[in-house]
Amino acid sequence: MAWWYELRGEENRLVAMWRGFATEREAQEAADRAKRMMRSPAYSRQIEDLTIVTGTDEKPKAKAKAAH
Repeated sequence: MAWWYELRGEENRLVAMWRGFATEREAQEAADRAKRMMRSPAYSRQIEDLTIVTGTDEKPKAKAKAAH
């Protein structure tokens, strides 16, 4: 079973996604890294909150919401 993550913005807009992780923890850690990179100076225009969603091919589940 492969895990995946998505970063969702305002109005559930898909910002980023990646699939193929062996565990939920790997997917969550990768999503956290992606969210941090989007908050870096290179993406300084990013002003919306991002929600991390992880799941398997079975069903998604919301994990965390970013704070400004």
